[in-house]
Amino acid sequence: MEGYLGVFERFSHDEIMEMRKGYFASIALIDLEVGRVLEALKKSIWDKTLIIFTSDRGDMLGDHDLFVKGAYFYELCVRVPLLIKFPGGK
Repeated sequence: MEGYLGVFERFSHDEIMEMRKGYFASIALIDLEVGRVLEALKKSIWDKTLIIFTSDRGDMLGDHDLFVKGAYFYELCVRVPLLIKFPGGK
């Protein structure tokens, strides 16, 4: 498969599962660290803080035979988080 990073060989099912496990482990780490930041803010300047959390785009992780990020309109790429907490909000 030709992608903007070069030619991709077909990966085995096990290789794709390993890539996905790594991706989801990264998400779990981000979740943990964002939680730590939010807890620290709650102990100090929570009521004065505007928080916006989002992502640039999702990752295909082998779905539709794609392994790169790009301008695709599949749900995995366009469904990203957007969380907003206004000052004084919960």
